[in-house]
Amino acid sequence: MLQHHSDTSRVTMFAAAVAALVGATAPAPARAEPGSCFAGDYPKIRLPPLDYRKAFARSAFSPAQIIIGRKKLWEGASPAQVSAVLGGQPVAVGKWQTRRAEEQCRYTVEILQQDPHSMNVYRWMDLRRKRLSGLFQVTEWRLGKLGRVRAFLHKRAEKDTPKAWLFQVVLPAVPVAEVPYRNGPRRLVREGPPRIEWNLASDKLVLPASVME
Repeated sequence: MLQHHSDTSRVTMFAAAVAALVGATAPAPARAEPGSCFAGDYPKIRLPPLDYRKAFARSAFSPAQIIIGRKKLWEGASPAQVSAVLGGQPVAVGKWQTRRAEEQCRYTVEILQQDPHSMNVYRWMDLRRKRLSGLFQVTEWRLGKLGRVRAFLHKRAEKDTPKAWLFQVVLPAVPVAEVPYRNGPRRLVREGPPRIEWNLASDKLVLPASVME
């Protein structure tokens, strides 16, 4: 397990943004300042061992792809495109917040701390490389009557169209025993109804169209 120190001064930024909900890839610098979120290869926090079953059973998790029937949510989708997939307007809209690349990097560390089972280190490294800065917002939609989908939105300037840089799915908790592996160790299933599948190899969550009825 990686041994790193916690950055407690920033630990409430992610939690506050999600709790409140009232509001281009750039080249990396040649060298990050000491203490910077961009310094080193890994986040400076202690993480528990990955437990995908626990994540799928009990916590908000962040799959790379979300498939609902024949429709798909993807990184880079606009709020209008998310509404078209989820069949309605957002139920909670956060305030826009301005963050520099360093602040956004630390924000992603907080998400990693909150969601270490699916928002893993490799996803975090991917997000860090993008060095996003500008305006950020968390917006939430209903996932039919089943749960919720949070979209983490970004735009570089006020005039730009927001784009999702991360999705988070929140489902009702079930016992871990009800989340078995199917067809090997890379596919988890919640039998439901409705039946929901998480393909770990492709990090894809698949739900039937019926969840939106």
